[in-house]
Amino acid sequence: MRRPLTTLMLLLAGCGGDDAGGGGGGGSDAAVAADAAPQGDAAPADPQALLASACDRRAEALCAKAFECLDANRAAIAGVLGLPGNDEASCAAGVASACREDIQDRLDRGAIALPADPAAITTAADGCVRQIGSTPCVAGDPEAWVANWNQRMHSVCVGVAPGAAQPGEACERREDCAVDGQICADGRCRNAAVADLQMECTATGADPGRQNPDRECPGNSCVQVNRNRQDIDGLCTVDCRTGRGCPTGSFCINASLGNGPPSFYCTAPCTEDRDCEGDLRCIRVSAESREKHCWVSLDN
Repeated sequence: MRRPLTTLMLLLAGCGGDDAGGGGGGGSDAAVAADAAPQGDAAPADPQALLASACDRRAEALCAKAFECLDANRAAIAGVLGLPGNDEASCAAGVASACREDIQDRLDRGAIALPADPAAITTAADGCVRQIGSTPCVAGDPEAWVANWNQRMHSVCVGVAPGAAQPGEACERREDCAVDGQICADGRCRNAAVADLQMECTATGADPGRQNPDRECPGNSCVQVNRNRQDIDGLCTVDCRTGRGCPTGSFCINASLGNGPPSFYCTAPCTEDRDCEGDLRCIRVSAESREKHCWVSLDN
């Protein structure tokens, strides 16, 4: 697991307390400029173009803020935040590209709840950009705030392209679900449960913490675990990188993979071994963590 960094980090003040309006100023010049994108008659008229524009604006604001706050430690931009690129422009291009791919896929499948008035997309994008731009830079340990960073950004930006599938309705992936925080399990949207995080699954590779797509897991993801005497390859999990959240009471863990962006995955909490299913043990997943999780152990 990642060891804490001690250099200047991006910390969120009052997590969960701000609304989509974002409150006061303090945003970077790039974010302010993005917020001033053409509106009214000059704005794109169709939802697809509006959503693509929203992707670009969010990407520019997000990467501008990351480089503003972490310029002295650029390794943290990829290693902690998981943002792509070696500079602000390539970061924004990578984030925007991934967002556009997501939007196009969901539009093609009718999985986005489009508003009656397309102008609402631009209004939601305005709030998303303001939220990012108004976030202050202060000193702090990324292990303490990165999950809150993802969740805060997601909580306001998800309104730009919300899912269309209601609870119990068909879905292909989590982003299709209209209720934020639900997962796409067995092709239907439902609430995630702690029990979803204690199922064994098949994972390949050598990096503990790496997630493998797995349609057999309720959360559609299998996380690689440490080598162990229990001969368990992986455990089903829920990817929490984007801030869509974990099952109630569980935790979002940040793992360094060494050769790529960090992995953010959910783990089942526990206080003792009997809280865990099967051969899992109640242990601390990382030396820095105070909480215990149902996990594999080398002293089986």
